[in-house]
Amino acid sequence: MYDFLFKFFIVGEQNTGKTTLLKKYLNSVIPTIGVDFISTDIILNSQTFRLHIWDTSGNLNFLNIIQIYLKSSIGAIIVFNLNDVNSFNCIDFWIQKINSLSSEYKKIILIGTHHDLPRKISNEMIHEKCFQYNLDYFETSHQFQIEHCFMKMINNIMIDYKIKPKLFYNLEGIKSNLPQNITIDYINFDDQNNNNDSCCKNCSIL
Repeated sequence: MYDFLFKFFIVGEQNTGKTTLLKKYLNSVIPTIGVDFISTDIILNSQTFRLHIWDTSGNLNFLNIIQIYLKSSIGAIIVFNLNDVNSFNCIDFWIQKINSLSSEYKKIILIGTHHDLPRKISNEMIHEKCFQYNLDYFETSHQFQIEHCFMKMINNIMIDYKIKPKLFYNLEGIKSNLPQNITIDYINFDDQNNNNDSCCKNCSIL
């Protein structure tokens, strides 16, 4: 049994490593054809969050299918390759696509991959993008765990949920099994996970 059900999706250009980021939830790592589905539970602040995660292909031939999941989700992770300028430039495309499909509430996190290769995307470029769209940023490393990204997004959503619960009524991407009169206390995730290596205010290099 879960307290909340959240629907998330992962997008980005092909070969950015989206499926590899989720490999611990998969039996094997295989190229995504269209959309793959993953379900997992995360416990945060003594509550259980069931995540329905759609891993989408970067192939635009599947865009019509991808758009269905974009519209019905509450959280998005956009993945780009740190040594591929095109994948970074396509962040704008994905954000515009998300915004055009729905004016409803969504949280977005940005992840930079392939940190071990010669990078073509500077911290300044990432900082500017985060500031432009108010994004949280994570960068992969040998210690990187995508659970931290999910926990960050869950916590941010729950802070907003506590402040403006009516904003979440009838949203497709969230379901609660808790009584409506329950008090929910959430603190800023960054207070628990300070990272001195952050490249900008909203960024974490894990």
